[in-house]
Amino acid sequence: RQSNLSATKNPTKSGAITTVSWTAVTGASGYRLELLYPGGGTKQFNETGKTSMDLKNLPPGTFTATVYALGPTDQIIFTGKGQITN
Repeated sequence: RQSNLSATKNPTKSGAITTVSWTAVTGASGYRLELLYPGGGTKQFNETGKTSMDLKNLPPGTFTATVYALGPTDQIIFTGKGQITN
């Protein structure tokens, strides 16, 4: 299975929003996104039931994005990785 990660950046009045999206994983009840920043820091975002997440004011650079597909008891049933250039 492949997560097919992608990202789009849209300017807004309050700053840029980068939308990270991925394909659905069969059996997943939610998803968790984790970003590895170009400088080495990691940030984990709250769980979502959607197949996309909006990130505000992401700094420029290339990030490694990891999406964890979670099963009904929050166990990881699939992990997908991809690169995001902002």
